[in-house]
Amino acid sequence: MLRLLITIAIIIYPYLSQADDIDWWVVVQIGGSNSSAIYQSFGLIGQPVGGLIQGGNYTGFVGYVPGWTPQTGKSNQPFNLQAKAISSTQVSLSWQDTSISEAGFVIERRMGDGEFMPMDVIGKDINNYQDSDHLISNTTYTYRLQSYNEYGTSSWVTATVTTMPAERKFTPYNNLFYPDKQEAMQIRYILDKPEHVTIRIYTLSGRLIKTLLDETMLAGEHWLPDWHGEDEENKTLASGTYIIYFSAGDFKDLKKAVIIR
Repeated sequence: MLRLLITIAIIIYPYLSQADDIDWWVVVQIGGSNSSAIYQSFGLIGQPVGGLIQGGNYTGFVGYVPGWTPQTGKSNQPFNLQAKAISSTQVSLSWQDTSISEAGFVIERRMGDGEFMPMDVIGKDINNYQDSDHLISNTTYTYRLQSYNEYGTSSWVTATVTTMPAERKFTPYNNLFYPDKQEAMQIRYILDKPEHVTIRIYTLSGRLIKTLLDETMLAGEHWLPDWHGEDEENKTLASGTYIIYFSAGDFKDLKKAVIIR
C-alpha cells in the first residue's frame, strides 16, 4: 500500500504542478486503521481537498490545495458535533477532531432564539465536553464549536438539544441523629431553575424552631450546611420528632427529623 501511494504521488505530481494559475500541493499520508477517519496532510495546509485511498490496514490521503501558502493554515472544522441531554441540568457534547493542527476549540451556547454566548476555550486533541453551567430544565439550547490555531479559526459546527424535564428534589440525610454524639443532619436539594428557597424546622404543633435557609439559589444541586439540632439561640433541642419544611417556588415538601438525646 505504501509503495502504491508513493507511486501515485510521483505520477500525478508533474501534471498537477503544470496547471496554469494554481499552486498545487500533493500529499501522501499513511497511518491509522482502514476506517472512515479523515486525515489532514499536515498543520500548514488547512482544509485538504482530494480524496481517501484505503486498502489493507492503512488509509492514505492524496489531494491538493489550490493557492496553498504557509499563511493559509487554518485548522479543520470539527465534524459531527453531538449534543445529548444527560439530565435536566446537564448536557454532554461530543465531536470528531478532523485536524492535526488545532491549538484548541471554542465553545459557545445560546438558549432558545437568543444570542450565542462564549462558554469555554479548551485545549487541542479533545473530543468531548460536559456542560452543567446554569442549565434550565425542558429548555432548548444550541451549541456551536470551532477549532483555532495561530492562522485563524475554522467554520462553526452546531448542534441543538433540549434538556430533560425537571425533577425538583428535597432529601434529608441522617435525619435520625444524636446531637450529643456530634452527629448532624444533612439536606440535599436540586433546582431546575433559580428559585427562592426556604427551609425551616418546626415542632409537630407548628411552632417555628429555626430557619435554615431563606434566599434565592441558582439551578443545580445544593447541600445545606450540617444541622446539629440547635434552635435560633443555638441551644440543642430536646429529644423528639420535628418537621422539616422545604419550599422552592411552587414546589413544597415536608420531611421528618428525629433527635435522640
